[in-house]
Amino acid sequence: MNLKLSWLTELVLLLWHTESFKIEYNGDGPLTVPVNIDEKHHFHLLIDLYRPYSFVFSKKCAGNGTCSHSSHENYIDLKEYRKKGKIIPAVGFHDTHGIGHDFYGSLINITAHSGELVDNLHLGVVEEGNSSLDFEYDGVLGLGLTNVKKVSLAFNTMERMEENVVVFRQLSYKGLKNANGEPAKLSRGEIHFGERKVQNCSSRVAYSPTVSRRKWSIIADIKFNNKCHLNQRISFLPSHTTKISAQHFANYFSATHFNSTNFLPNITLMLQEREFTITPADYTQYFEGQLDPYKVSIGMVDNEDHDFAVGVEFLRKYCLFLEIDDCMIDARIGLSENNGVGRFFEHLWVLTLVKMILLFLVLF
Repeated sequence: MNLKLSWLTELVLLLWHTESFKIEYNGDGPLTVPVNIDEKHHFHLLIDLYRPYSFVFSKKCAGNGTCSHSSHENYIDLKEYRKKGKIIPAVGFHDTHGIGHDFYGSLINITAHSGELVDNLHLGVVEEGNSSLDFEYDGVLGLGLTNVKKVSLAFNTMERMEENVVVFRQLSYKGLKNANGEPAKLSRGEIHFGERKVQNCSSRVAYSPTVSRRKWSIIADIKFNNKCHLNQRISFLPSHTTKISAQHFANYFSATHFNSTNFLPNITLMLQEREFTITPADYTQYFEGQLDPYKVSIGMVDNEDHDFAVGVEFLRKYCLFLEIDDCMIDARIGLSENNGVGRFFEHLWVLTLVKMILLFLVLF
């Protein structure tokens, strides 16, 4: 069904045809993006590179134990969209990528606003699910790959851009150490659409083609210290901490709490003969007073589609590039050094030194 956009939306999309734009996000836990729907509904949606579609919850799901074990205070009343004829008939919505949640509902036509982003797309609205499983988010902002363009935010936006690229730049993740060695008090980051040259992301990007035209995943080698594991299926989790297979976890960790980091491994992802490494300092938290005060943030994958999921521990050090060719068919994934995280603290140190010198001159 070809739904006509409002003249204002058409004008906005026309003006944005070759522009790049940025979304900034921050929060206490897993990374969520603030999104306004039709200028009246406000959500914080989980970033997801696996799902190629986005969804929120309906009014039916407001209470806990309805569509999930969690309550959903931010929701959409489908009566409004039914009156306006914005529910897409004979289609429906099914969260086919959710594990056990069984989310079903309707598909509606909306205008989404987030940061500098304005886009018209089809949004899933959940009306039923599995009341026994937790889902503590307002919904999902899906940036996965699909050829259904009105559903895919990634395709919608890249198709309008001169550069078909999305760049993730992670600044901090709550609880994990910043470049100054102190635990971050907030999770912060940026998503850049249509712009390959992102400030503080090195232009020296190592790329790998995706394993298919429908998934942001690659085949690459992984090292734990000097032990190499070839041809691992790698996915990417900008919203969460890094996850590894149960076998890797048993071999290199076997637990989540340790009394020292001396025997924990460096973990390296290898792309184009380059190495992208995190150390125990990047993936541990220290809890003073505990018998085993070092807690690792590394978890185990919950999906057999991949052996290794690159999370925020890597993405605080390396910018993530998602690209599609001009024909919107073939895709590739890249990594480059995220220079800005360290430089911020270098600049902060210099500023502090200047202040101390000025104070010394004033006093003496």
